[in-house]
Amino acid sequence: MAKKGGRANFSETGRKLVHLFYGIFLGVGVLTLGKEESIALLAGILALGLVAIAHREKIPPANFLLEKFSRKEEPIGQGPVSFTLGALLAISFFGRTEAGWGIIFLGIGDSLSAIFGRLSGARRKSWQGFLAGFAGNIASGYFFSPFPAILLLISAGAVSVFEFFAPKEIDDNLLIPAIGAFFLSLGGSFG
Repeated sequence: MAKKGGRANFSETGRKLVHLFYGIFLGVGVLTLGKEESIALLAGILALGLVAIAHREKIPPANFLLEKFSRKEEPIGQGPVSFTLGALLAISFFGRTEAGWGIIFLGIGDSLSAIFGRLSGARRKSWQGFLAGFAGNIASGYFFSPFPAILLLISAGAVSVFEFFAPKEIDDNLLIPAIGAFFLSLGGSFG
């Protein structure tokens, strides 16, 4: 693993696998806990993360993880901070089931679209990645969520279209959980 710009150059696939598992962890946490407990959990994770970022030189494990998994072109820790803020936004405005699945959609869809896009040879977004992210969200929701298939198609489609067409300047980690939750909430409250 070569160092570039002072940070270890970890593969984008490795970063996206961490993204996948973090999204599932946060989403299942929100689905398992009540709304207030979910907000407290996410706020606690965010606070710990910000402390770890601010004092990373004094906390070797935090420094190692932040150096290893941060993109060199972004401020250190931006990915997990914006992911957690996006999860907080979703749970603050939508039911916990809708928010939990919006968070899971970010973890699964964004990760699969990047991984399969790279496997297809694309340096940025690709139709192969778009379809993989969309299919991953549909499959996970179909087999494990309480939502009707039509809501899953609409929500996964909206999330995938946003992720594909959003300009690079927009951090999709902040908005995808809320977009997914919004479209899932169109069928009424599921919890």
